Amino acid sequence: MAGVKAYRLPEELRPALQRPLGRLLKGDDAYGRLLEEASRLRPPRIVAVGDVVAEDSLRHGLRLDVAIVDLKTKRRSRPIDIGRHFDHSTSVRNPPGHVTAEAIDAIREALARGASTLIVVEGEEDLLTIPSVIYAPDGSMVIYGQPDEGVVVVDVNEGSRGFFRGLLESFTEVEV
Repeated sequence: MAGVKAYRLPEELRPALQRPLGRLLKGDDAYGRLLEEASRLRPPRIVAVGDVVAEDSLRHGLRLDVAIVDLKTKRRSRPIDIGRHFDHSTSVRNPPGHVTAEAIDAIREALARGASTLIVVEGEEDLLTIPSVIYAPDGSMVIYGQPDEGVVVVDVNEGSRGFFRGLLESFTEVEV
């Protein structure tokens, strides 16, 4: 049986991806500022990548169009109950250090759907910020957690999309 098409993160890129790739919001009021900004800008889509950021965003009243979770935090199992906040739910396979075609397709479909979607990842969701930025419409916000620091906000526009597309193009194509 042939493997699934995927892109593997090259070792030399790991350090670059450990720093924030957008605006870092720190402090106790990070979600308040995020909610205020979303209310003011009215982004066409808001995507949260990561269990803690998805759960905390919803708890603070932020409307998420897409949430991508793996039911783990810092590699430890962490079940969360956020499914009731979404119209649709789907599961994908995405091994650590990879971005699978299956995950890319699910993100693209969720963003096009117009109804809120929860994507549950078997594996790891960390790198799925990349296709989220690539496929979100201009003006969207993609948010993810920066462990022990705060929330990173990526404003989607041609510049950020090009940067993230370049990142993905530097990955190695593999079958998993």
